[in-house]
Amino acid sequence: MFGDDENEEEILDRVRLVRFPPLTVFMFVFVYGCIAAWVVRYWETWTYVESLYFIFISILTVGFGDIRPSPGNIWVTLAFVVVGVILTTMCMDVVGRMYLKEIHYLGRKLKSNNPFYLLREAKARRRRAAMASLLAQLAKGMIFAHKDYNELARKKSKRKKEKRRGSHVLPNEKFMFARLPPDPPSDCQVVSTSAYSVRLAWAPPFSPDPDLTYNIRYRLKHNEDAKVRELRGIKGNTVEIMSVDSCSLYEFRITAHNKFGESKAVYLVQYTEPQLSPQHILATRLNANTIELTWEPPYKKSHEVKNYVVYFTENPNASLSEWEKIPVNGRRVVFPDLRFDWFYMFSATAVFKDGQRSPLSRALFIKTDKIEFHKHCVGHSKTIDVMDSICEKEENETTALLKRDYVSFAV
Repeated sequence: MFGDDENEEEILDRVRLVRFPPLTVFMFVFVYGCIAAWVVRYWETWTYVESLYFIFISILTVGFGDIRPSPGNIWVTLAFVVVGVILTTMCMDVVGRMYLKEIHYLGRKLKSNNPFYLLREAKARRRRAAMASLLAQLAKGMIFAHKDYNELARKKSKRKKEKRRGSHVLPNEKFMFARLPPDPPSDCQVVSTSAYSVRLAWAPPFSPDPDLTYNIRYRLKHNEDAKVRELRGIKGNTVEIMSVDSCSLYEFRITAHNKFGESKAVYLVQYTEPQLSPQHILATRLNANTIELTWEPPYKKSHEVKNYVVYFTENPNASLSEWEKIPVNGRRVVFPDLRFDWFYMFSATAVFKDGQRSPLSRALFIKTDKIEFHKHCVGHSKTIDVMDSICEKEENETTALLKRDYVSFAV
């Protein structure tokens, strides 16, 4: 029945306590009563209703001894009485153990504010917990009576210790972190959006496993009943999700996955564009203080677009009426000579031939780089080279203050 290599937890996991539904038990009794009434009506030449009444009275009063067997039906009568007693006592046991005790204390639990009752209830809970622990120990002793329990305990302790300690170096001379799930992806961002698609990008995490894939789960943000959709096994570091709704707020969860598990999720939240707004607006930094803005035509009425208007500001707290705006005939504009190390916000709208304007696209928040001073840039003079040449040598009475290829003038 038990193997020598099995411990107590593995065996106890196979033991299941069955909680029998009382309605099923009552259904068994009812079916038994109907069948028994059909049999008894032939013994006593009764009608079926009279037999049914007699059987259920016998069940309710446990009066199965009222049936008198004859030499021709002694075995049938014996089976009828035994099955009836078993079903009746089982019903009484199920109702008594599972429900009558709860019904008995239901009124007190709902209405009683007596502190002594609360103390008695706490003591009763402790007694029930102690009794359950005692019964568990008794069952464990009955199951493992044929084995050396100390030997099983030693095996269990040894197995836990080996599982906790593990090995520090793998057979292929890789470190222990190779067995761990990867780190979350870094630099996760929404590249651009349209009415029905979102482009995401991220940087790969640190992981020694070359077979690294990514999973993306997304759903509507403020809809609890929204279905969670999933993209699995993505190989690259960019993806375009097509099955989204326009003008909706979505939540994206990006995770990295290898053969040892899945990383923690990185959350992104983004609105999708309206159908009439410029789609996939994207800001690219050409150099430290030059930004190029590109976009795609609206999803609807793209052939009726007259031109575009681009709004931009260097004050994120400014209202839209204070933003600067420029008309653009194409789908590309370059902003040169911006302030170094400064934040800018950009947005665009489409102007149609009938004079109407589309809703604004999503606002892009971008920062210019710091100015870099190189050795041969503006602001560098010969004086710096002269002072560097002086510092290269130690000063003494015979050391010239200047190099020979420089000339000093006395005024």
